[in-house]
Amino acid sequence: MPPPVSEYPCVFVVGMHRSGTSATAGTLDALGVATPSGKDRVGRRKWNARGYFESERMMTFNDRLLACLGGTWAAPPLLMPGWERDHALDSLRPRAGQFFAETFPARPMAWKDPRNCITLPFWRTIVSPPMAAVFVYRDPLEVARSLHARNGAGVTYSLALWDRHVRCAATNLVGLPTLVADYARVLDHPSSWIGELVDFLRSIGIEIDAPTRQAAIASLDADLRHQHAPVDRSSGVWDLQ
Repeated sequence: MPPPVSEYPCVFVVGMHRSGTSATAGTLDALGVATPSGKDRVGRRKWNARGYFESERMMTFNDRLLACLGGTWAAPPLLMPGWERDHALDSLRPRAGQFFAETFPARPMAWKDPRNCITLPFWRTIVSPPMAAVFVYRDPLEVARSLHARNGAGVTYSLALWDRHVRCAATNLVGLPTLVADYARVLDHPSSWIGELVDFLRSIGIEIDAPTRQAAIASLDADLRHQHAPVDRSSGVWDLQ
């Protein structure tokens, strides 16, 4: 028997920019997990023709939060453990709760924003449990190439930015039920991947029927992946990465 609506989780879709978080959020949307809608939903753009499945309002708020912390998504602030409970952020909390409730009026729901790699500890003090996450991982050189194509960013800078986001996300997700998604596998083996995702959703109380699952498989396309890592991996990637 499915849990009461109030016990359905908020599913955070977390991952570095250009890592496939949009495709993952789109899959959750196709499976019936609510994502932002209406005018608040970020529309299709040149660099994401199928849409971002992202809230304009929540994205703007995350940018404001990062600015208050002394950074941006492209220059993440260096934060100390426990920063999310700093009283300097208290003035932001009521509006954060209001915006979240208005953006996601019903559960189960999925919130995708790469900025949450950095800001997730703050939101874990705002969002009511239960919570879970899908952590999307993509080869760092593919991300670097994608950032260069979109923003003109250099490889060294892009790899450093990838490193900061992925390390922060891995730390900030501790304690949450989390499914790790390899973006290459998501697109290369959509049926298997969605099977894993459906199993994960079931484990956190969200049941998906077979027809819906088949429709979600059809929503994924390997052509979404425009950048591929080179065979020669000497372009600045550390063994640790």
